[in-house]
Amino acid sequence: MAHALTFPTNIRVEYSKEYHQVRFTWDKVEGADRYGIAVYLAGKWRVQAQNITGTVYTSPKNLTPGKTYKVAIAARVNGRWDTTNAIRHSGTVTIR
Repeated sequence: MAHALTFPTNIRVEYSKEYHQVRFTWDKVEGADRYGIAVYLAGKWRVQAQNITGTVYTSPKNLTPGKTYKVAIAARVNGRWDTTNAIRHSGTVTIR
């Protein structure tokens, strides 16, 4: 039996040029009750949100166009955050 995934997959990004923000959507993780978003800033991962109950996250508006961020999305399954896999599968987004 395959081990259930404990991190979000199939992460999709939509960009809003009008508001200079990004929206992430991902596939539901079996057994997860919360999702979190971390951004790599000034040499360390900083949690931006960790009470997301759905599979969508919209960033704040008016981020700096042209700036690139490294983003990781984690899931909390059975009270435990799998940050290792979230960071391993992190990606980058460039604000438009």
